[in-house]
Amino acid sequence: MILVKGTIGLGIRERHPGSDLSIYSQESTRQWLEQLPTANLGETSRRVYHRLLESNAVLIDAKSRSSILSSLESSVKHICDSLKKHYIGHSVSLSTKQKKIANLCQAIQLEMAIGYKTIIEDLLSDEKYSNKLLPLAVNHSLYYLHSVQIRSYQLYRDLPQGLWHEIHTLYQLAEQNQFHENKYTIGTISYQTLGTYKKILLLATTNPNQLRQKDIEDIAHSLSLIARKTRLDSAPDADYDFVVNLNTDAAPFHRALIKDGMKAHYRGISLHQVVSLLQDELKLADSSKTKTGIDERILRHLLRAWGTMATRAFSRTAGNGVIKISIGLAGCHYLINKEMHGDEDTIDSLEGGALLESLEGSLKDAMVIGEEESNNLHIPKPRNNNWNSNISGPAIKTDNFWDAVYIKRSATDLPEVKKPVDFMVPTSKPTESDKYDLKEATIINVSPGGYCLKLDGHLPKQTQTGEIIGLLEHNRDGSHIWNIGTIRWMQQNDTGFLQLGVQLIAPNAEPVLGQMRSNHMDEHSYQRCLLLPELLGIGQPQTILTSPIPFSANHNLHIKSNAHDDVIHLVKLLASGHSYQQFEYRTLEVDTQVEQKASNSIDFDSLWDAL
Repeated sequence: MILVKGTIGLGIRERHPGSDLSIYSQESTRQWLEQLPTANLGETSRRVYHRLLESNAVLIDAKSRSSILSSLESSVKHICDSLKKHYIGHSVSLSTKQKKIANLCQAIQLEMAIGYKTIIEDLLSDEKYSNKLLPLAVNHSLYYLHSVQIRSYQLYRDLPQGLWHEIHTLYQLAEQNQFHENKYTIGTISYQTLGTYKKILLLATTNPNQLRQKDIEDIAHSLSLIARKTRLDSAPDADYDFVVNLNTDAAPFHRALIKDGMKAHYRGISLHQVVSLLQDELKLADSSKTKTGIDERILRHLLRAWGTMATRAFSRTAGNGVIKISIGLAGCHYLINKEMHGDEDTIDSLEGGALLESLEGSLKDAMVIGEEESNNLHIPKPRNNNWNSNISGPAIKTDNFWDAVYIKRSATDLPEVKKPVDFMVPTSKPTESDKYDLKEATIINVSPGGYCLKLDGHLPKQTQTGEIIGLLEHNRDGSHIWNIGTIRWMQQNDTGFLQLGVQLIAPNAEPVLGQMRSNHMDEHSYQRCLLLPELLGIGQPQTILTSPIPFSANHNLHIKSNAHDDVIHLVKLLASGHSYQQFEYRTLEVDTQVEQKASNSIDFDSLWDAL
């Protein structure tokens, strides 16, 4: 079925007279929907997709087509929401099956958009068209193109060719016919073409390739309020932050990139009220009074994206060759430590070693449960801070607070727990070696501040923005150095390659194990950390990379390695990502007698509960 250009340039199906148009009547469509095998998602998806293909290629009147599309909307939403779990929240290097599922969702939503675009083209060719149907068709077309935009960003792919051109064309049509600011209501749903268009523009300006999939979805859901605070202006002297060229197939760009001034087909996007709103939200981030409901970390990202345009501090140099990398704080620690000390851990027992693995990927395998749900999992037992290879959760005691908050999903599937879980570490370590291995990446370009790398093949699940990455560089004399950086952005291309933008943090990382010092009865487990040297040239003090939990500024940390057995003080938090924190620290002089007194105090603290 061929796509052709309509009179205003919208892509629609080439249509032909149907042999039996009665099957597209409202009653026939209702009966067809009742016969859908909704319990069989695959068959339902197939039938809905083919129904859309066939109806979009048949000559029927605009009102009947609108009725068909409206009837299919709930089924399309159910299909896309159900299939999303197969390609969102997984490794960014999707399998062939996952790619097909993602493409199916996109195809279904594009066919919905094509159906509404067909209505638009038919209405514009009829001088007596319905004034009510045209705004509905324009807004619904934008809605489904917006859905395709969100998915493309979540998969770090470019938008389909021509999508931006159609989005701008639809908005211009509404603006020229002066219904872009009108609000319409169908049932309980209200819509406005200008509001939908502004949400599309705003999402494009958030630097989505620097965000994680869940962040993109959260931002998209919160854009309604932000869009109301956003001003779209055609005045050449208006104060705006971004500009959109309505005559191109391109996203908005920063006003600093305008060369010849504003033109008639440009629109300025002013975000001054939005920035003020987000700044106020940031002050209330720890309370429940926020209007947007956006997480503090995402608020900071949006303020950076919508503030002053960042300029590159260093020029890029085209690169060649390959470099070996490791992704994730736990993987970097394991491989650096293995290279320095062989397969031996830096201390006899790595308590809590798998915690970082569970944290990498934004606590993907954990969920929040209430006190009642956790009762059947609350089994008092002797303290055991070791690990079982089948369990990927924190090394904690069952009476610890986190046991009541983060429970593995698989654990809740059990009807009852008949015996305490064994957290002992197995003596063999081949699973860790398999889990943490070096990947080869091709160098596209390099600067003093970082790399642009290209990867292909299967990638670790934690290959995500905001993740720690280790880069193993070899010197001419045969020596090597571990550089540590963070993944700033990701971009997929049509050939399946993934590009990573890496910002360097520091060279010469040193693996250690860290344990939080506490005067409470509970002892924290040892966790993998990386010591980073002081960088005088850029004024960066000596720092330590830790997991997000339980470390925080103004606390003391006991670090251990073959070269260290020290207590350090975490001075302040310098940077953080989804699965790491970077603290400035200083080493403390520890008095043995003071330590002994502190230990005795802890013992007394434990006595009060027993009494």
